[in-house]
Amino acid sequence: MDVGEDLDILSEQLRGLRELAADPDLTAADGVVYDFGIRWGAMMSGRLPRVVYYRERDALSAADRGRFDRLAGEFAAAAATIERFRLAPARTGGRSEPAR
Repeated sequence: MDVGEDLDILSEQLRGLRELAADPDLTAADGVVYDFGIRWGAMMSGRLPRVVYYRERDALSAADRGRFDRLAGEFAAAAATIERFRLAPARTGGRSEPAR
């Protein structure tokens, strides 16, 4: 299963989250965070579950599996920032488990 584009988009979202986090004055109430949150939510409810689905069924190539595992670690590391901006949690361990 080719999930390269999904992984690229998820990586871009993490990059965007890090850029937002670099501004200590931003809060969940800011318009820029709201706009980002809409895109983030779409990725967390569409792209990420798709990749998790294939990962859990061992349907990813070794390279994609490695990329996903690294992204899962990045999502876990970003958990406090995700909470700070009140964004949808990244469920990398299945539908019920947010990244930790």
